[in-house]
Amino acid sequence: MGKCDGSDTELVKFDACACRGMCLKCARHWLKQSSSCPFCRKDVSLINGVCDVAPQTQRIDHDVMVPSFSFPYIDFLGEVEVFHASIQTSVLFANSRAAYKLPKQLLFLINVCEDDELEMVLNDTAYYSFCINRLSIYRGRRQQILYRILFYFALEKHSGVAFFFLMTMLRKQMSLRQPVDICSERKLCISKAIFKDIPEAQFFEESCLQIYRDNEGTRNYYLLQRPLKLLYPHLSFENSFQDISSEEEVEIEFFATVTPPPSPPPSPPPSPPPTSTV
Repeated sequence: MGKCDGSDTELVKFDACACRGMCLKCARHWLKQSSSCPFCRKDVSLINGVCDVAPQTQRIDHDVMVPSFSFPYIDFLGEVEVFHASIQTSVLFANSRAAYKLPKQLLFLINVCEDDELEMVLNDTAYYSFCINRLSIYRGRRQQILYRILFYFALEKHSGVAFFFLMTMLRKQMSLRQPVDICSERKLCISKAIFKDIPEAQFFEESCLQIYRDNEGTRNYYLLQRPLKLLYPHLSFENSFQDISSEEEVEIEFFATVTPPPSPPPSPPPSPPPTSTV
């Protein structure tokens, strides 16, 4: 389905919500395959208060994956490959009608974090390249949304993939000495229908720092503590670390690469040899 501009008829009103982003033609087309609002996912039973909507559940084969962007990367063998990223049709449509439209790279990131296939991500250098060369270039509002996504999924949803991306981004920040503002509480006016499971209200309304503090005591909370202290020395963090079980040695090893120990001080120059006298 293409973008609805409301040119055929006036924008319709659903009985279940206040979303007004579809003309009658597009609304009928969408509701034939799913009786939920494409923007907020609430169940719709009436259009404009008069047209009945039959209950429908969207079939998986209707929501096809669409090639959306690609980028080159270096694989483990040192060869140049091209990664092709695809996004669901319903996600692209919902995003096109949002108050603030996300770039396709962030839509793909959300999908990867929700699937949370950590082994696949760690065993494919394309995802590391995607993080370092694509996500790290964002600034301003897009950067704020990027970090809100990563903090939320890494802490609230315990996503290993989001944690990997977040730690990689923090390491990039430390190398550039350019910490991101994690205190921004700017409300996110993005579509809720781009998610498989709609996030809690805190995702849309709270800062990254507050999401972090809300999850005190969790594994990822303590693993994030040290890099956050180094990047934001002016903020208040706990002074102690909780013991982490041996089951999480993989995360600890990666954590050590993010915050390597300081280099030892250089050795003093050797003393000159004593001068001999005749």
